Amino acid sequence: MDDTSVPIASTPHNDQHSTLRNISATTGEDIQMRWFFLRLVAIWILATVVLTFILFCLTRNPYCFSGLGLLAPPFYILYRIVRFLFPKNDRDYEVKLEKIKAKYTAKQYYKKR
Repeated sequence: MDDTSVPIASTPHNDQHSTLRNISATTGEDIQMRWFFLRLVAIWILATVVLTFILFCLTRNPYCFSGLGLLAPPFYILYRIVRFLFPKNDRDYEVKLEKIKAKYTAKQYYKKR
């Protein structure tokens, strides 16, 4: 392999993800549980934001905004749910591969200097 060639990684197939999604979403009870959990996370986010600002208005203490740190867990949960519901398509993997190739060639160029 010469210095300019980049090993090409195979892109994951979306068939595996869709199969897993179809298997795990077969029962109505699972779907109800997911919607309940999504509602719970949405209420958590809204309550944290509203209560933090109400507390600030009552006390005028800027330390009240440290309560916004409670938003990190629900946003991470939403991130995971969105990644599961909307998996990457082949184009996203191609763009990522091109970025890796560009980084590799730049690294090889500067290594030769």
